[in-house]
Amino acid sequence: MQLVAVQINQVNSNCLWCTILLAWQQDFKRSNMPNKHNENDQSTPGTPYYVAPQVLKGDYNEKCDIWSIGVIMFILLSGYPPFYGEKDSEILQKVRKGKFSFPTEAEDGVEFSGGAKDLITKMLTYAEDDRVFVIQQLFVMRSSDCD
Repeated sequence: MQLVAVQINQVNSNCLWCTILLAWQQDFKRSNMPNKHNENDQSTPGTPYYVAPQVLKGDYNEKCDIWSIGVIMFILLSGYPPFYGEKDSEILQKVRKGKFSFPTEAEDGVEFSGGAKDLITKMLTYAEDDRVFVIQQLFVMRSSDCD
């Protein structure tokens, strides 16, 4: 469990620096390349598992990176994404709704700690304005949550 705590701290640290430097996460797809966007290109920006709902609406900022990092943390701790589907369209439909549930020990053999649930829930908050800001969360995290 201590290894997971170290990984979460590394993710938080990286997210902090990315946010401070305003380096936003972008997938290297044609639809995301500056000055290369084709008006007729109907592809969805981002990778379905990691994309924030705001990106799907075409309105995004650094808080969308917080969403993506929340998805990554969920995957690191559970082994599968919070928004799962067999097809991209199924995944994107679930992302648009923004509803997910945590695995349980009884059903999935994995259970998140209270601190992990709290942090991921704050990162995957649908309303962008209510989504946690990394600097804010770094001051809230306590080492006892990671034990």
